Amino acid sequence: MRDRASVTVTAIFMLLMAALIVFLGIKAKSVWVGVLAFVGMLAILYSLGTARSHQYGGFWIGMIVGLGAMAAAVWLSHLAGRFWWTPLFIFISLMFLSNGFSLKSEYEQPAGTVSIIFGILFFAFAIVGPWFLYGPLSGAAPVATHPIVAPTTAALAPTAVPKPVAPPVLRGSFFPGLWAFLIGAIKSGWGIFYLLLVILLGRIWLGKWGWLIAPIALLLAAGWLAWSKPGGAEPLTAFFTTRPLDHITSLLGWSERRLGSAAWGSLFTGAGIVAALFPAYLTMYSANRAMVRAQQVRQLFGTTFAANLLQRSNAYTPYTSLVSVVAVAATIYGFVVMWKALAAFSAASGAPAFPLLGIADISQPRWKPVMQWPYFLNAGIYAVISLILTALQRRFGLALVAVNWFLNILGAALLGLFVPAGVISFLTGQSLALGVVTPLSLLKKTALPAPPPQPKPVFDQGQFMEELQRRIAERERERQLAEQEAEEGYTPTPIPPPTPTPREEPPIVVGGKYLAEEEEEEEELEGEVVYEHSENILDLIVDSQERMIFMDLYGDVFQCETYGGTTKLIDVNMQDPLGLAAVSGERIAAVDQAGEVFFSSGAPESITTSEEICAFTVNSFGSILAYTAKDSTCVRGLILAAGKDQLFIDCGELLTDIDFSSDNRYVAIGSGGGKIFIFDMAKRQINQTLTSTGLAGVSHLRSTPQGGWVAAYENSKLAAWDSEGRLLEKTSTGSPATCLAVDPKNGNIAYGNSSGEITIMDADFNTLLNASLHESDIVSAVFETSGNSLVTAGSDGIIRRIEF
Repeated sequence: MRDRASVTVTAIFMLLMAALIVFLGIKAKSVWVGVLAFVGMLAILYSLGTARSHQYGGFWIGMIVGLGAMAAAVWLSHLAGRFWWTPLFIFISLMFLSNGFSLKSEYEQPAGTVSIIFGILFFAFAIVGPWFLYGPLSGAAPVATHPIVAPTTAALAPTAVPKPVAPPVLRGSFFPGLWAFLIGAIKSGWGIFYLLLVILLGRIWLGKWGWLIAPIALLLAAGWLAWSKPGGAEPLTAFFTTRPLDHITSLLGWSERRLGSAAWGSLFTGAGIVAALFPAYLTMYSANRAMVRAQQVRQLFGTTFAANLLQRSNAYTPYTSLVSVVAVAATIYGFVVMWKALAAFSAASGAPAFPLLGIADISQPRWKPVMQWPYFLNAGIYAVISLILTALQRRFGLALVAVNWFLNILGAALLGLFVPAGVISFLTGQSLALGVVTPLSLLKKTALPAPPPQPKPVFDQGQFMEELQRRIAERERERQLAEQEAEEGYTPTPIPPPTPTPREEPPIVVGGKYLAEEEEEEEELEGEVVYEHSENILDLIVDSQERMIFMDLYGDVFQCETYGGTTKLIDVNMQDPLGLAAVSGERIAAVDQAGEVFFSSGAPESITTSEEICAFTVNSFGSILAYTAKDSTCVRGLILAAGKDQLFIDCGELLTDIDFSSDNRYVAIGSGGGKIFIFDMAKRQINQTLTSTGLAGVSHLRSTPQGGWVAAYENSKLAAWDSEGRLLEKTSTGSPATCLAVDPKNGNIAYGNSSGEITIMDADFNTLLNASLHESDIVSAVFETSGNSLVTAGSDGIIRRIEF
């Protein structure tokens, strides 16, 4: 019910936002505003959705398209409708923040940090954007009108010339001047933007405490200017109350008057942005070098080693993500503002030319091509400089993706067709400055802290060698019996396979035959035999590809084929195998009680957890393995892609079994005292505690498709809970359950026991089937996705299927 309500609320909000976008398009009198805003919102939704499934290429592409479309909608609309834009940006901000915190808590990926940063920026823009961008505070302050007073005759009368006196040194006031600067900057709206920019540049240039030192230095400078002479701080106040567009327009005018062309001003602006953010580019290039190095290490030493190296570098820190976002945002913002400044400068002073290249108007073209060779020559110069810059970055190990030279030239040609020549000069200035930053970035070393301490070995060498010798002797004895059978022509007495933990005394042998076998031969077992294995089976799963996969006593993993044979997927001879799980990339993970996780294919081949494992679960994405150790009160999580092990929660009670919810938001944790703790992955805290009288010791725990839970208890009880934590049903199973399964389609429940019997019930605990399938414990039961059928595996080595 909660999932349905969540989907309904989300759909309502999406419809409201779509209606709001239509309204904003009507207010702006442009269909393009509505289309761009709608495309931007959908692209951002797509970006956040792909990040949850680890498709980071789609995440970055969707992010760029979404932000570009939203910026274009704001630009074309001039925020017509004013504060009606606020709900839209707050909605986008909440999407970013929600997904960002979820990504950071669940997957520990840089996409989470970037999403949080953009969520904060969108929220800030939703509140203050309509005030200072195209708003009442964005333009020049209104000019105060004063009454004109006619001169009086007394004023026109000649006066005596005073005796010249040396003028005293005039001083202003420090604090009143400082206060006037602050009030003027804040009231202008743009002053807030500049103050935030000073804080950011202070952090980038001066380090950890720069965000505090830079604004204090600015305020001291404003106070000193006000004290040095009356009105001394007015030029600084005027700078902080003027739009960046006006600053760039003034720079273009100065460039045309002093240097002969406004194109030099646009070139200097591009280079100046890189110079202002010089330490940010050094940090970003250092992170790029770490990621390129990790890609090279991965080819030699595997994904786990490369991921650990990358995690210990400075590539994924919040500060690195912040400065990377700032560098990209500065380029995009400078591109847009330069385009507008060229248009404003051209309208005010005529067409600005660039005589050096023979360009008649650097404010052209504006989406409409100007078919003259100087414009394409300008774009060609930019293409050559970009190719040289790309080659330098690849030479110094800074380029994450190799850019094809043909695509580079094609992109420059498109810029020459549709983008003003002055904007291309701006991009050229940036590329020239980055060509200087690229070799200087080698001076900044990639931070690599000391590696974490290695975990203690889970077993000693002597124990391993003893177990190895025992298995070798056992295989040699089997080989000798086979040779004896071939030579003498008789069948020896079968030797029962060894079991890791015998449950009962061995049966009495009479005349070379077990008495138990004579009794069981009288009872015919139900169900279709899928496969008979020569060793005891410990676990059985059906993965997303509907492949039937099982693990035997020695930890070998096999896939059942349609023709009745098997294919071995994992052959590692584990010491204490525990169970199987399907992980991302259509791989299978085999888990050992000692804390070893082996994979069927790909890299890494194996991962070691921080503690031993007695119960584990894997989310539906196959990216997180949550587990608890024997006699432990803690739940830990293993991030499979990065090999990172971390503590989730300490429940304060001994834990027995765990399972992810169907939506991966929660982890249910069963305890030896009969409690079930519902752990919220996003908030990293216990959300609910499920308990009832007469329920002692959780042995098996499974989630239901409705968001609830089904648990089997050690005192032969079975209970079902809904998503709100209410107890729905409780019944007795007759004997302790050895396995538990829930149908993901309709919520049917199946449990087996040590006598080989299986019981299938519906979600209301009405019995649908009770059958005897195996001669011993049923170790695993799985509902098949096609039809009403159940597959079971017994410790007798047989896999059966039964219809119900």
